[in-house]
Amino acid sequence: MARLRLVRGEHPQETIPLSRDSVVLGRHTSCDVRLAHRQISRHHVRIFTHAGGFLVQDLGSNNGTRLNGRQIDGDEPLTDGDEISLGEFAFVFEAPQPQRKAGGKVLGGLSSDSADARFVEGSDDCWRVSGTFEADAFLGERLSVNAEAKLKAVLAIGRSLGRVLEVDDVLGSMLSELFKLYGQADKGFIVLRDMETGKPTIRASRYRRLGDEEAFPLSRTILDKVLRQGQAIRSDDASQDGRFAGSNSLSTLRIRSTICAPLPDTEGRSLGAIQLVSESLDDVFTDDDLGLLVSVATQAGLALQYSQAHEAMLKQRVVERELDLARQLQQDFLPREAPKLEGYEFAQFYRAAGNVGGDYFDYIPLHGGRLAVTVADVSGKGVPAAMYMAKHHAKARNHLTAGPTLAEAMGALNADIKASTTGFQFITCVIAVIDPAAHLATVVNAGHLPVVRRRASGEVDLVGKASGPPLAIEPDARFEQLELPLEPGDTLLFYTDGVTEAVGPDDDIYGDKRLMAAAAAGAPGVEAVVEGVVADVEKFVAGKPQSDDMCVVGIRRQTGDATTTR
Repeated sequence: MARLRLVRGEHPQETIPLSRDSVVLGRHTSCDVRLAHRQISRHHVRIFTHAGGFLVQDLGSNNGTRLNGRQIDGDEPLTDGDEISLGEFAFVFEAPQPQRKAGGKVLGGLSSDSADARFVEGSDDCWRVSGTFEADAFLGERLSVNAEAKLKAVLAIGRSLGRVLEVDDVLGSMLSELFKLYGQADKGFIVLRDMETGKPTIRASRYRRLGDEEAFPLSRTILDKVLRQGQAIRSDDASQDGRFAGSNSLSTLRIRSTICAPLPDTEGRSLGAIQLVSESLDDVFTDDDLGLLVSVATQAGLALQYSQAHEAMLKQRVVERELDLARQLQQDFLPREAPKLEGYEFAQFYRAAGNVGGDYFDYIPLHGGRLAVTVADVSGKGVPAAMYMAKHHAKARNHLTAGPTLAEAMGALNADIKASTTGFQFITCVIAVIDPAAHLATVVNAGHLPVVRRRASGEVDLVGKASGPPLAIEPDARFEQLELPLEPGDTLLFYTDGVTEAVGPDDDIYGDKRLMAAAAAGAPGVEAVVEGVVADVEKFVAGKPQSDDMCVVGIRRQTGDATTTR
């Protein structure tokens, strides 16, 4: 059988059987062999049988047809090995020796039986290449494909989409495959709704020719209609389409034939849209083209939904890793064990409401064998509060070791934090300095909750109420200090508002009275007191999620018969 073999263009060596008396090559969809390129005329060249041989005829094309490098005018005979050039394409004519086949009738080398299964006759009475010819991104070389090839391409797109996880990979892969299928597409783009604002933004684009990026055809009129209605649109000439009346941009953007399809998720909501644009009215998109795009868009919407979920999961993992790091850093600031101070025992409990918290406690050794115990609560929660707490941690240690008195140290700490703070953020803080030689606790309270004192007799009261505002509010704030003698068996309990403001199932507040009752009910040991308070709070909230950070620190002067020192 005589045939044409492609020697210049994408996928050389592909062949086209000449199994008819006349085969027309051109850009129009009615041609027997369609070459979707701007240098090709609608009906460019005809190859036909005559007197037992083949002739080539230029059909008045704009750019002409060359035979073996020579421009032809009229009919020219073809012999085996002749090269036919039209635009960016070149074919070699191959004429086999006449032969007789069983069941077939020989007509001058053109058999009525097609032995090449790669080519099948389409329903529109023209030959279609059953393989996909990948388009060059800037030349747009492509032979049109039949329904079987389109199905294979859709399946290939599905496989391609199933292998990618990144959103941008999904979109880029999709447009690349679509440009193989739609030779008339000059430009294509994909928009996605912003997950927070819902506004469409361009996430991927593709062009046939260099320089087209400067005139990107994004029409809000078409796009809004597709996204709002969730329906695909095809238009032979968008600039004259009554559905888009009122849009002045369609002509300016050179949008002629166009197809646009939404990207639906599993709930039928439009995640975005795909639009392909042709600037020519000679080669418009068909209903079949739109149906194919809808099929691809449906697959793409599901792949995109999965990809977005995967992307969100990865982002969440990054956040979780960062929070884990923040939690580890915060744990480094907090004491890992109770201090050792002759004649005294200590216990502490700390639990953040989230991954990290703004509550803070510390044990700071001072000269003369004294020990400072500080408990603080930074305004806010989460990472910002934890970062602010870290700043307070370093400054508190510095001022407590340098200040002549506790009240003056608190004043200097306040001024320092205020000077280095931007925005409205503050810290409530209570500090007690324990002098084991004098058995004396000196307390200064900056806007924090009062201290719970439990006597050896079991009597409980509130002492050390705030003598000044929280830190970082008034730069010149003054504070007063209170001296509390510590008798054998006396316990001091420091805590944050995550304890007293814990919310029960009936939305009532835990409060001071319950705290004092829980402190009085526990066994004399400081660990028993702290654990008893925490257990009572957890019983009160009855499984309701913790809404604020919780911190409890206990100090107890041991009795004379105590044998353990913490």
